[in-house]
Amino acid sequence: PPHLAAPRHLVAMAAHVSSAAAGVSAQGSISAAGRLLRELKAAAREGALRGGGARREALFGAAAGLPLEELPVGELATACAVMEVCRPRTSASSRAPPPQPPPSLLLASRLAACDTEALAAAARAFAAARARDEGTLAALVERAGALASQGGLETKHCSSLLDSLGKLAARGDGAGAVATHTSRGAAKASTPTSGGASTHGSAAGSGPDWAKAAAQLERPLVKAVMQMRAIDIAMALAGLARLNSRETALLRASRPRINELAESARSGTPIDPRHGAMLVSAFSAHARLGSRDEQALQEVGALLAACGAHDRLVPADFVLPLVRSLATHLRPAPPQFLPVIEASLTSAVGSFELGQLVLVLRSLAFIPGLESSRRGLGRAVFGACLAAPLSSLPPVGLAGALRSAWALGHGDANFWAPAVREAERSIVGADRSSDASGATALRWASDDLAAVALIAGRILEKAAAAVPHEVPT
Repeated sequence: PPHLAAPRHLVAMAAHVSSAAAGVSAQGSISAAGRLLRELKAAAREGALRGGGARREALFGAAAGLPLEELPVGELATACAVMEVCRPRTSASSRAPPPQPPPSLLLASRLAACDTEALAAAARAFAAARARDEGTLAALVERAGALASQGGLETKHCSSLLDSLGKLAARGDGAGAVATHTSRGAAKASTPTSGGASTHGSAAGSGPDWAKAAAQLERPLVKAVMQMRAIDIAMALAGLARLNSRETALLRASRPRINELAESARSGTPIDPRHGAMLVSAFSAHARLGSRDEQALQEVGALLAACGAHDRLVPADFVLPLVRSLATHLRPAPPQFLPVIEASLTSAVGSFELGQLVLVLRSLAFIPGLESSRRGLGRAVFGACLAAPLSSLPPVGLAGALRSAWALGHGDANFWAPAVREAERSIVGADRSSDASGATALRWASDDLAAVALIAGRILEKAAAAVPHEVPT
């Protein structure tokens, strides 16, 4: 199939590096490894890595043909991650000769003597490729422990290392990716949720001790928290949450630093609002584990509000996770976030795809204090519903639109009249379109039906109250 075919430039790259590996400089190979990782991520987005195929084989051959022994640790890890994801199902299915020595052993030997920066680069490469190799994962954690015991952990790289290890460890499949050469049951055995050391993975017969690794990497960060950037705190907290660290000293220790960053933002110091949104996501991850620092969360809201006051809004790619976090695990959202959501969402909602719009509509009713009339929020959000158009919204989206419009006090009849008509049409259509098994593509959940019925009753009550009663004669 065309989507599985290898692009010509990729085949050419594979042929080039295979025939001239000995003459390629280390610096040239650095850029080649990075290009291969970008090609891998693009192929994954297009679905071209499922099964076999020329594109997968070309990526494997190009990575295997690099002068692996000459590469810095981070670039070697990048090449190994590409090979791990694109490894042929059977040795006979590939025309590319296997590298000698085996790249995983070469990488493990290099990791055993690397510094924190190189270790973080290696973990970041495997996380970016969504590759999970149990031997490499064990080597990463073992080296982190060795550096910690020697006092050799460099604080400025610990956040990135924690974040990447958390992604690789999460649920045993590299934060949602397909675990390569690892069954689901075996992968789950070495996840943080199993409560520490596992019985699967490393050559010694036991997987990484996640609790110990988290504590070792967190310790230097707590000491240096007042020098950390917002993005560093966010990455470290996110990694700790993925490693199932329920009680983290960093969560408590970061409060004065976040307060300091908020003060800097209020005074006009440019702080990237994306980093504030990442902090909210990290706080949401810890809230799922039962840890919530209300004061620190309020300070993050103040930081983002200060960014907005200087026209630095949360970008569209970060608005949706921000809204979902505040509407779910961080309920009720502190009031400091209201101007942030109103301004940023008003600016971003026009660029959302249908599925993203539906998620927004399902969330807004659960963020108390939002008002339709402020900053053009209602006009932007419910105008996007009309432009979608309404008929394209699934039942959960229609119910969310009506629920949120009522909660935000959106009183525009140009929205309500067609929205209620479309909800009625959808409900009746769902009732009639059930197939023989009773399944339907337009199924309305009972709570959504109840919400729409309640809102319709309120609308009728409000309309009746607005009509003057006739005075009997």
